[in-house]
Amino acid sequence: ISIADVDFDYGFEYMGSVEKLVMNDLTDRLYISFTQALGMGYGGCPIGPAGTGKTESVKDLGRSFGRYVIVTNCSDQLTVTAFGNMLKGVATGGCWCAFDEINRVDVRVLSVVAAHVSCILNGRRNRQTEILFPDGTVAKLSPMSSLFATLNPSVNGYQGRVDLPENLKSLFRCVAVVVPDRHSIIRVRLASTGFTDAANLSRKFEMLYQLCEEQLSQQKQYDFGLRNAISILRRCGGKLVPLNQQSAGSSI
Repeated sequence: ISIADVDFDYGFEYMGSVEKLVMNDLTDRLYISFTQALGMGYGGCPIGPAGTGKTESVKDLGRSFGRYVIVTNCSDQLTVTAFGNMLKGVATGGCWCAFDEINRVDVRVLSVVAAHVSCILNGRRNRQTEILFPDGTVAKLSPMSSLFATLNPSVNGYQGRVDLPENLKSLFRCVAVVVPDRHSIIRVRLASTGFTDAANLSRKFEMLYQLCEEQLSQQKQYDFGLRNAISILRRCGGKLVPLNQQSAGSSI
């Protein structure tokens, strides 16, 4: 698989029939930035607010490469030992690992974990088959293993987030993620589920959500972001499928 000037071997990991992300300008920029970082021996680190598709972009890119992607939800309860065991498994197994919201982990733990991450990335950069971790453990290194991390900003209401230490931040290629084009995503989702007038319906759907965000009170139970819109569109598609099957059977 070739993206720009970087070549990758397909992993042949069976993923089944899963949904694909809607491709837009933001997705293209993320994919090119991630693949360039992997080609230079770094990890990928999308930074942005919740609901913008950071983790889903990493998972979709991994599926496109035929790689198994493990998503780890980070918290302040993770220890250096737990991180080290996960990184050893990723290095040996040849999968991709995405540490979701890694800036929720204690900064002292992240400073020590940076040494483990550096061992894996330096080993990939030097095409080594075995690497030595800081705790003295020798592990085999698969050339297909890769590391990713997602970050929420430490401001704007995101509690418990810390800034990454510099020794860890330097190992990742940070990419700013903004709110994607919601109109194009809704239009493609409607068309893919069988709605014939997807262009007109997408404008009405987007206007409805925009009015709800502006007019309704700002309470936690009101969620009119992209994640909620996708779940509604998925349910609408599920309701439409049996109707299309009935109409097709009656026409036959």
